Amino acid sequence: SGKVWADNVMNHFILKDAFKLSAIEGLSFKKEESVERQLAVFHDSHMNRVIKFLGKRVLVIDFGSPDADTKAQSHFGISKQLWGIDMYGNLVKKNDPYGRKFSISSGGIRAPPPLPVDGSTPWMKLPSPVIAVGFPKTGTTSLFGYFHCGGIPSSHYRCSRFRGNFRCGDCVRHNIMMGRPMFQSCGKFDVWAEINVSDRSDEVIFLPQVENLHLIHKDYPNATLVLTKRNPDAWVESVRHWHHLHRFFINTEISGLPAGAGKSYEELRSFFVEHTKRLRRFVHDHPSHALVEVDIDKENAGEVLQDAFGIDKKCWGKSNVGNYDEKSSKV
Repeated sequence: SGKVWADNVMNHFILKDAFKLSAIEGLSFKKEESVERQLAVFHDSHMNRVIKFLGKRVLVIDFGSPDADTKAQSHFGISKQLWGIDMYGNLVKKNDPYGRKFSISSGGIRAPPPLPVDGSTPWMKLPSPVIAVGFPKTGTTSLFGYFHCGGIPSSHYRCSRFRGNFRCGDCVRHNIMMGRPMFQSCGKFDVWAEINVSDRSDEVIFLPQVENLHLIHKDYPNATLVLTKRNPDAWVESVRHWHHLHRFFINTEISGLPAGAGKSYEELRSFFVEHTKRLRRFVHDHPSHALVEVDIDKENAGEVLQDAFGIDKKCWGKSNVGNYDEKSSKV
């Protein structure tokens, strides 16, 4: 129905704006009516227009009807058992409620976080959202795994509303451009373990943890910030060996690292060290935020997290070890 379709469009971080900014025949938004209602009317009028134009030559299937699978099988001859497979090859469960909580990561995890064996409700000592403000290659995957293991809905680089997925950084960047809260329509997560994103076509990187700390405070004044860090020399070595990441840093105009800088070892190292100092100054000036610093090179990293959040230190692990011969790298 038009209402269901409009609801899906409204919940997508970019589709609503795409429709509002596009010149589409039959869709002219009026301020006195809600965008959702106007989208629903547009959907229904478009469907009626197509049916009127094509008549019996068009097959109409209501995806919400109980016999949709049977109707598709009757027309196409494909088993109705395959009905409900989405574009990612996942079976979309019927009556699977919107708003269910799950975790998703760039490493392929997409699952509800595990519940405690004693049946209690997972919780954290510090307030959410928890936002990772460290750089790539500083243990963000392990940070995601820690919170997911602790029963907290978490995201790492990939985000999702209901089905499918997109890059969290794309959603954050779009919201910033549109003047909205950074995580609006990006998913229902309590932990955001990596919010930066790389653009391979332009070979640049978007780092909201550097450029948009003021918006984090504006949108989420009580957010908990987690700074994952490591030996600066090991981080530089890791960046220089991880695909095109080093090139992305060099090409991007970043506060503290102008475009073209970062080619030398010392420039990149200095930028990394200064980021920690910048975050400490930011939290000092904005005391409503807690800053948890985790050195992933130290054996007590899990204990530091357990003391801060109350989640068992056994949930802390290591992920994405680099494949070169030098010192191991963690993402």
